[in-house]
Amino acid sequence: MTDRERLPDRRGAELVDFEHGGRPWTLTVGRFADGRVGEVFLDTPKASAIGEIAADAAIAASVAFQHGAPLETVRHALADRRAGPLGAALALIDA
Repeated sequence: MTDRERLPDRRGAELVDFEHGGRPWTLTVGRFADGRVGEVFLDTPKASAIGEIAADAAIAASVAFQHGAPLETVRHALADRRAGPLGAALALIDA
């Protein structure tokens, strides 16, 4: 098992607003010092089950990134599924 790579304590964040499934979303992206994606968060202003599930999925994706999974690998894993909020959000990130 690959050890978790820690993100810098101080890091910038990119925010991207988008719409998916008729709902507004905000994607927050944190990166490692070398520019690789290290964490993602998804938020929607209305409380809902899909919002909670998407937020949890983003945390799971962040753990994968911190254990060495490349962005393209996670994108590919979600590509064959009906695009949910996380898949739609990852498609918006510049690698």
